[in-house]
Amino acid sequence: MHFLDAWTSLPFFAQIRLIAPAIVMALAIVVPGRSVAALFALLLAVTVPVSGMVPGGWPVAIGWALLWLVVAAILRSSARAGMRRPAEGRGGLESTLAGLLLGVPLFALLAVAIARQDLPLAATRAATVGSMDLTLGLVHLMVRRHVLRSALGWGFAGVGLQALQSASAAALPANLAPPAGLALIATAVTLALVLRIALARARWAGSAWLSDAHDLHD
Repeated sequence: MHFLDAWTSLPFFAQIRLIAPAIVMALAIVVPGRSVAALFALLLAVTVPVSGMVPGGWPVAIGWALLWLVVAAILRSSARAGMRRPAEGRGGLESTLAGLLLGVPLFALLAVAIARQDLPLAATRAATVGSMDLTLGLVHLMVRRHVLRSALGWGFAGVGLQALQSASAAALPANLAPPAGLALIATAVTLALVLRIALARARWAGSAWLSDAHDLHD
């Protein structure tokens, strides 16, 4: 009941604000295309900062907005990079089914574990959102097999870590809480590496599809 109270005590629009980034990411998983992915990155640039899951005030919120704007700009400008699709849809159906079949039970287990903890209501909500965001980021990495598109998955996993950091800030004394911008910095470094690899493969090897990796010799 404590877990349900954490959510039912919030007004409906406050609940939507909390899960708005997860809704955007769920759509990104099922809708193909890198140009569309740039649009989803733009939506995340708006929904993540205003979700209420970003501790550290407006500087960290602006940092997340700028990070997603950069991802959107790179995805948009590189929409035609590595456009050659694999000759066959090797592993496409299998990876999609595996991602969905693993994602739902994983989030269910995490939600049950959170429900068993006697956390403050705000921490319960943040931990639930963080677990959901991490799960969606991992599912996106399994379902979408282009390295450029994987920036959404890696970035959203970072959003999940940021929400979990928000949960720790709500549950721990201020002197024990991690630095507010730690998840943002880690996500930015990860995305810089992922996008650099993706753009290099698309430019020099002609394809950034994961299923073509065995044909690429760097």
